[in-house]
Amino acid sequence: QIFTYDQTTNNNLRINNFTRTGYTFLGWSRNSSATSAEFENGAAVLNLTAINNDNVTLYAVWKANNYSIRFESCDGSVTSNKTIAKKYDEYFDVTAVYTKKGYSIIGYSKTSCSGSKDYPISSQIKNLANAEGSSVTLYTLWKSNDYKIVYEPNGGTGAIDATKCTYDSNCSVTNSKFNREGYEFVG
Repeated sequence: QIFTYDQTTNNNLRINNFTRTGYTFLGWSRNSSATSAEFENGAAVLNLTAINNDNVTLYAVWKANNYSIRFESCDGSVTSNKTIAKKYDEYFDVTAVYTKKGYSIIGYSKTSCSGSKDYPISSQIKNLANAEGSSVTLYTLWKSNDYKIVYEPNGGTGAIDATKCTYDSNCSVTNSKFNREGYEFVG
């Protein structure tokens, strides 16, 4: 825009047409790194410079929108869900929020407790939502823990391979192949 020094008519700044995903426009500043606006949108200005044909650059000032991330436990150890607040463009670590006996968290889904893994544990993510006051739900995905049964002869002889088992699944105990002179195996 072209302005004339000391002119008080037609001296309003243009209305902002810029957009920035995840941000709210606060106004204008002469400082490119400003966090607060020096001039409101469409504000009247007067004598920003006294130099003829000088340029005054105004920078858009943006504020990152807030949103909340709600973690759904999906049968975890708690009855309530956890919610954290974040700003757009703010990174955060997705870590294990809940515990469940015999299970490990493998990640989080954006769709449901049985959805696909959108975010693995310990990944850094940002920008899950961009609307002021919006909420995003991440659903906890669980995997049954594996364990082994190792057989110890306890004074006997022989060898039995370990049995691989999964928590909450039936696991068969291998029949004994141990021997111990003068003893009967009872279990």
